[in-house]
Amino acid sequence: MNLTSRRKNTLPMRPGYFRNTDNPNMTIAQTMILPDGQLKGLQIILQECTLWPVRRKFLT
Repeated sequence: MNLTSRRKNTLPMRPGYFRNTDNPNMTIAQTMILPDGQLKGLQIILQECTLWPVRRKFLT
C-alpha cells in the first residue's frame, strides 16, 4: 500500500470497517477505492479514521 493515492498498487483491498470515535458502538464502512476508480493511499484511509496527525509532517 502506498502513502498517497493514484500510484500503482499491486492488488486492490477489500472494503473495511472502523469504529466511530464519538460513538464506539457504531461501525462505519470504508471503501478502499476513490470515486474515480483509483485505489486509496494510506494517508487518505487514516484521515477518514481520524488517525492521521493534523498539524505535523508525517512520512512526507
